[in-house]
Formats: sequence, C-alpha cells, structure tokens
Amino acid sequence: MLRVAVCDNDNNICCMISEILQNFFDRQSVEVSISRHLNGITLLNEHHTQKYDIMFLDIDMPEMSGFEIASELRNGKSDCLIIFITSHSELVYDSLNFQPFNFIRKNCSISLEEGIETVTEKALKQIEYKKKLILEDDISGRCAVYPDEIIYIECDRHYLKYHVLKKDNPIRVRGTMAECELLFEGRNFVKIHKSYMVNLGFLKRIDSQKSEVMLAPDNQKLPVSRSCRKALDEKYTLYLRSKV
Repeated sequence: MLRVAVCDNDNNICCMISEILQNFFDRQSVEVSISRHLNGITLLNEHHTQKYDIMFLDIDMPEMSGFEIASELRNGKSDCLIIFITSHSELVYDSLNFQPFNFIRKNCSISLEEGIETVTEKALKQIEYKKKLILEDDISGRCAVYPDEIIYIECDRHYLKYHVLKKDNPIRVRGTMAECELLFEGRNFVKIHKSYMVNLGFLKRIDSQKSEVMLAPDNQKLPVSRSCRKALDEKYTLYLRSKV
C-alpha cells in the first residue's frame, strides 16, 4: 500500500488536499493510506515508525517549516518524494536545496486540484520506475535488477545486452531497441546511437569532438550518432539540473 502524508498547519487546507488526493487515487485504483498532519513534529515521528512514500509539505508553518522537515528527511537519508505546496513562489529556488520531487503553488493560474493531480501522477510513475525489472536471460534465466544499476544497454541484432553494475557479464534478453526505448521512457536513460542507450547516472563525459561518451565506473566509451546528439545534450542538461 502506498503511504502518503499531507502537512499543513491550516486544517481546512490539509483536509482539502487530502480529499483531492483520495479522489485521484480512487480513480487510479491505487490502494493508499493518506495521513494528515498539522505540524512537522508529528509527521516526522510517524515517518520514523513507518516510512511515507510521498509527502506534501506546506513551507510556511510556525513550529517547523517545510524546509526544516525536508532537511531532517534528507539528513536521515530518506528517499521519500517531497512535494512542496506554498503561496510563496519566490521560494521555489530555495526548495531545490532539499531535492524536492516537485513544487506546487497555491496561487497559480491553474487550480490547486489540477496542480496536485498532475504532480501526483508523475510521482506515481517515479515510484513505479524505482521497482526492480525482471529480465529473462537466455542463459541464466530470470534476473531482477534495479534500473539505477543498469549502466547501458546494447542492441545486438535481435537481442538486448543489459550491462549492469557489479555483474561480470551482461544480461542478454531477446528484444529490440524500439522496445527498450518504450520500456525506459520517462526514466534517466537516453538513446545515443542506434545500438546503445545509456543511464545518465553513469555518464561522466560527453566528447563532442570524438562523438562519444565516457561512462563510469570503468571509463567505458561508446559512440554517439549525429541524430542523437541534440536529445543527449538536452536530456543530460535536464538531468544535471534535477541533481542541483
């Protein structure tokens, strides 16, 4: 079951956000537990007992601000998705210090309901992306890997070779690059060549002059085709900004 927390010192707003979320999850047929908190102390105490997957945090609260809550979470290495909700749009840049998943403005031109539903839909996809992939290897059988452990994927005729961190040999799965692109759509992967897709988390350097990339941890070099250069640069730039 998905665990979601809403924290706002205004009880009416807290209830309203919770109701919007419950209606959204009901339509998506997602089993969820939504908890309401009027201050950060009770929220953190509850989180330490049983961790939340998503938190909607008001920034401007008297006892403990949303930023202070987020700081406690990040110092504790929590990977909970943090979504700030505030009427102070000037705080959006300060919020980046806490690696939030998103930022919703109460006084935005779109309705609060629409903003919450749009961001929550993205959060659900992000949570789904964190789950292990089950790959059917022709030789060793089924393998379960986290997407973040995949360094790059190589297309070799009718097969895909998944090069995975700390695995001596790639996982060989029957498939095409088109199927691979569909599977990793929306994740931190980008196609750099008709035969290669790389995990941006392992990208160390893009060499435009040599039309190649260098990947961690072993300085593996792969070619970049002319048709993929623009998409690679754009997606890598967005990826780096998300890590600020």
